[in-house]
Formats: sequence, C-alpha cells, structure tokens
Amino acid sequence: MALVRKKKNGFEYGNYYLVIYVGGKQKWISTGTGNREKAAEFEKSYRQGEIPGRLSACEGMTVVDYAKRCLEEEAGSVRPSTRINNDYAVSCLQKYCDAAYGLPVPLVSVDKAFCKRYFVWLTENYSPTTAASRFGFLKAILARAELLGAIPCNPCERIGLENPSLQHLSRMATPLDAGKAGEFLGFCRAHMAGKVWPFWYAYYAWATAVYTGMRRGELLALTVSDVNLKERTLYVRHNLTLLESRQYGVKPVSPSGMRELYINASLDSVLDDLIRRLKPAEEEKRELVTRNNPRKHLFCGENYTPISPHSISMCIEEASDAWTEDGGCSLRLNDARHTCASILYNEQKLSLDTVSSFLGHKDVKTTERYLNKISETAVAKGVITATNHMASAIGFAARKSFVKTQKGIKKDPD
Repeated sequence: MALVRKKKNGFEYGNYYLVIYVGGKQKWISTGTGNREKAAEFEKSYRQGEIPGRLSACEGMTVVDYAKRCLEEEAGSVRPSTRINNDYAVSCLQKYCDAAYGLPVPLVSVDKAFCKRYFVWLTENYSPTTAASRFGFLKAILARAELLGAIPCNPCERIGLENPSLQHLSRMATPLDAGKAGEFLGFCRAHMAGKVWPFWYAYYAWATAVYTGMRRGELLALTVSDVNLKERTLYVRHNLTLLESRQYGVKPVSPSGMRELYINASLDSVLDDLIRRLKPAEEEKRELVTRNNPRKHLFCGENYTPISPHSISMCIEEASDAWTEDGGCSLRLNDARHTCASILYNEQKLSLDTVSSFLGHKDVKTTERYLNKISETAVAKGVITATNHMASAIGFAARKSFVKTQKGIKKDPD
C-alpha cells in the first residue's frame, strides 16, 4: 500500500512523502517536491514498479554515500538531535568499512555476511543500546534501497531472523588507571569550547561517575537537592529506570544502593557548574527550567529537558572515538564506574568491603568480579583520603592532557 501525503512537520518545508507500509510499519520516502501533481506522478511510478529517474543514480553508489544521500533528503523532516545521531551512524559505518575492507563498499555488494560482521564489530566497540541503534540505521537505509529497487532484498532482515543471539553480544568493561582517566577528561575539556556536543556532556558525566562510582541511572537521576556543597555530601537516593509504560522514570534505589558520598575538590567544581546551569538569571530561562525539568535534574539538554540514558552513552562513546584517534582507547560510561573501583582498590589500597560499600553493591562477590581479585586482609584507609588522592592523580593527568590537546587544536588549520 502506498500513499503520498505531507509528513507531520512537512508543511514547514513544503515537501510530500511517499508512505509505504511494510510489516505494519510506516516507511517514509521523500518525493523531493512540494507540488501535489508531481508527488502523484511519483506515487504512480512506484505503483507500476518503476524506479524514479531521480533515484536511479543510487546504482553504483557506495553504502556510505547512499546513507549520506538519505540523510540529505530527509534533513528537513527530522529533529536536530536525530540528525546528529544519524550523522554519527554514518561516520561509524564509514569507520567500519575503512577498518574491515580498506576501500569503499558498493551498495549492491552489501550482503548478509557484511551486516553480520558489522553488528559484531558494533557490539565489540559500543554499548548494546548504541550498537542496536547504529545497526538499526543501516537496516533502515537498506530497507529504503530495497523499496526503490536498488538492491534485491534487505540482508539485515534475514540476520535478525537467523541470528537472534547477536542481540546479546557486548564487550567487557575497560577500567583505566588514574593517569589514563585524567587524560580522557583533559581531552574532553580541551574540546568543550569548540564543540559542545558531545564533549560537554561526556566531560561532566565521566567526571562525576569516575569520582563517585555511580551507575548511569543514578547519575541521570541526580537533582539539585541531592547535592550539599556546603557539607561536601552527595546523596544517591534515586535511579532512572525503564517503567512499565516503556518510558524512563525515577524510582528510589534499593536500601543497599542508598548512600552518602564525599565530594572532593575536583567533583565540587563539576557539580557547581551543573547547578549554576540550572539557575539562569533570565526570567524566561527560569520558566523553561521549571516547565521542562521540574525536579531540576543536573544532567539536562539545551532546553533543560533531562537527558536519556541512550543519549548520554552516545556522548561518551563519540568523545572516546575522537580520543581513540588521538591515541586513547574506546570507552563507555560504565567504564568510569569500573575505573573508580579499580583506582580505590589497586592504587589507594582500600579494602574490598569498603569499595563494595562505596559502589553500593549488595554483595562483595559483585565487587570481586569488578576487580577480578580476591579480598585480602588489609587495613582500609579512609574513603575521604582515598578519594582526595584519586582526584589529585586524575586531576594532574587531566590538566596535562588539557594543555597538550589545546595546543594541538590551535595548530589545526581547520
């Protein structure tokens, strides 16, 4: 079934779309015209099985170029955040083609083996959520190519049916030492002025997580009322989780996860910046905060709406991708929690029980799996002393990395 009609926000851009129902789901194809008669001709040619001449040029294109072309055609019909995510999905596809093949991959040669290897590569380098999102983008553009007759079938559909076990693949955590953790923070800090997204979110999220060992849901549920800078105390009381309505909402953490954390000097400046951002001087901005973020979550977008777990994970991974090209390694937000545990146990010599309590683990065995070590009888140092030492070591490496990266940015002709 096909129908030419305006999309929800198509009136603003004056474009008609061909709506095709595949498996009960709508597929939108831009007709590239604001004229109703030309859009009707587009629909008629589709019904007759003809490929419109405007789109016949996709024959012989590479899969990356075709993905870019799809983005250009739908640039006016998607939200800016979606467009940014799609841009990163294209760059991720380009990176895979360069790494796996070393040359451009034609669209017509994309088969089931290509799609399977691509998904495995995604799960080895990104979180399961991001990997599924990037693979879903490839699946969408190949579905569009199939509908337009550029390829005989969508190989991603067959992979989903034949290899459901691929959805459970994920890579192991990567704990860093204090020096490497500081280098990543310094790298993000140096790029914040030139490119706010994703380095701004990556810096503040990673810094908060590495100094506190908080989970992603606990991090995103932080509000202004959870922070007491005067007494240097951070309260972990809520968790952002998926509710029965399949929407994210805030729930109280379990009794074992509820804890009070010490705010060291480095974390103090990070939290102070986040709180100041939620207290704008202009009356209009104040009303915007109250309307979009009534609980005043510390981690929020430019319009003050709380950030979703998927978005904050993507920010970390995109920033770490840039850091990888600069000599770093691939990271996820959960790696900051593992890094915190590793530094406190291996470098600051806190006991396993103390680290377990600091992370909010119900069982010490969970912490053992984090550290891959058995608890030894050792005298535990105070958490305040240990976190101060950790902040000092990370901060020193961060300042050094910041200066080095900043010099590299200034030398860049772009």
